[in-house]
Amino acid sequence: MAKDPDKAASKELKVAKGTTFKICSCIDPETGKNISKTCPKLRRPHGDGRQRWSTTHGTWAYQLELPAHADGKRRSPLRRSGFATLEDAEAELDHARGLLALDNDPAVRRQITKLMLSVLKDTKTCPTPKRCGARSAPAKT
Repeated sequence: MAKDPDKAASKELKVAKGTTFKICSCIDPETGKNISKTCPKLRRPHGDGRQRWSTTHGTWAYQLELPAHADGKRRSPLRRSGFATLEDAEAELDHARGLLALDNDPAVRRQITKLMLSVLKDTKTCPTPKRCGARSAPAKT
């Protein structure tokens, strides 16, 4: 019996979507602790009754779940902050997701994750796909 291509495609490993949010470095005067994501100045009321992100307070950040370790143990998510705009945070988040999507093999994704974390630690920027060993598509003849 032939394999169903739809089922094979659904078994491909998916890259986590990730999320963007705002944080600040405000300190709670009563506890002396950083209130970061819960600061009331990060949100502002909007006419539709909901709240929107403040345009003047805090910086943008993102969080992305990373592939688990080889033994199946969960890896801490990638969290980066200090972006001036939502677009900057989303661009780096998309770049990190793109790196993880270079290969569906879990072992390769773990290697890409290790390299990405190492480069981020050293340079504070995500590595390029070329540095992760991505091969360009073969030339059409």
